[in-house]
Amino acid sequence: MGSKEGLGLLDSATFTVDEAQLRRLRQASQRRLHVRQIPAMRAAGFFILSLILGLNELRLGRPLEDPALWRVVLLNVGYCLASWGVLWRWHGRTGRLDLGLLFLHLDLLVWLVNLHHVETDHTLFAAVLLVRVADQVGYGFRRALYFNHVVALAYLAYAAWAGARGSAVPWGDRIGMAVVMYLAGLYLSLTGLVTQRLRERVRRGVHAARDLVQQLERQTRHLQQQAEELQLARVAAEEASEAKSRFLSSISHELRTPLNGVMGMLQLLQGTELTPPQQHYTGTALESSARLVTLIEELLDVASMQAGALALHPQPFNFAQLVAALLQEMRPLAQGKPLLLEVEGDPALDRLFHADARRLRQMLFHLLHNALKFTDHGEVRLHLRCLREDELSALVRLVVSDTGCGMSAAQVERLFAPFEQADSSSTRRHGGSGLGLAIARETVALMGGSIRVRSEPGRGTAFEVEFQLRKAG
Repeated sequence: MGSKEGLGLLDSATFTVDEAQLRRLRQASQRRLHVRQIPAMRAAGFFILSLILGLNELRLGRPLEDPALWRVVLLNVGYCLASWGVLWRWHGRTGRLDLGLLFLHLDLLVWLVNLHHVETDHTLFAAVLLVRVADQVGYGFRRALYFNHVVALAYLAYAAWAGARGSAVPWGDRIGMAVVMYLAGLYLSLTGLVTQRLRERVRRGVHAARDLVQQLERQTRHLQQQAEELQLARVAAEEASEAKSRFLSSISHELRTPLNGVMGMLQLLQGTELTPPQQHYTGTALESSARLVTLIEELLDVASMQAGALALHPQPFNFAQLVAALLQEMRPLAQGKPLLLEVEGDPALDRLFHADARRLRQMLFHLLHNALKFTDHGEVRLHLRCLREDELSALVRLVVSDTGCGMSAAQVERLFAPFEQADSSSTRRHGGSGLGLAIARETVALMGGSIRVRSEPGRGTAFEVEFQLRKAG
């Protein structure tokens, strides 16, 4: 007889996708509608009918104390209270019997009692009875059309009852009035089609929104699960990486001790009487051991970097002397090539500073070593300059430039990643672990400085480093 379920759903102010909660909300909405709202409107309607009865008595010059009038008024009050009490006590507990629909029919009977007390020409009958059709339009076309038939039949039944009691009934007028009522009610019912269509659209929209919300909730739960799994995997990977770094850091002594022993024995062996071939073999073994020690040191440095344990150990040193000693070590790498190694120093740096000389030398060594290694001809230049100084510190800039093969922007972008080299073919041609520049950048960062690269394929490369050195003494 109409979409009461849809009405209850749309009247609910709470939107939910939980079926159990939705069912409870729908039941609460239905009870609120039939136990509170409709009885309140019923009471208002019967109050208006009672008021019409009183005004009609005054119009006819009859006293308001007429017992017949008060019997009808008491009927109205009693019916409103009784219907409300029944609905309050038994709504939703009578199985398939719809108490709300039952009282909508009984309303018509009580209305007819009121109209019988008032009407003489039955004009008011049509207006009042059609109210029942109008107030059902909100439920849709079928509900309003059903009550249109009920109203017309109720009017004709009343006319028949009046005739059975001996009253003269002008059936032509009564049937004509019933037809007019039916046509007017049919028009009102047709307006319910618009309401019904709008309600269906809203209902479909609500269900579509609920389906969308459920889908979004499923996707959200899936994404949350994936995020939790990724978080667990990330934590596990970080723990594994930290464990690896801690292991490498802790095993450094065990790695260095046997290698130092091997190198010490080789150095002692060189001091004995050896044949030239034996001297060559011993020198090669000693040189290889030194390279292995350097590689192990770099691996341990990278492990310390990843574990966040790489630290500086400042001590006094002369910066100019450190650079001179390093250049003396680097010059043999330029021999055998049409390559010039030039240095442009700054007298302001020929003094004692307080910093980690080992890390500073290591950083400069990697920059010069790479420049000499990847430059076949031309020049490698080291430019040193004190940009600014005060009583406590000096801002130093060093630039290592070369006329080597150069690099593309993509190669520069991955240059400082551990185990990366600008070109994989360079590893085969020149060797190297790809760790030096990563360690150099970390060292500069620990010193509070910066390192920049300018390079162009075929035009060479320049590394520019700026850092602060604290003066000693």
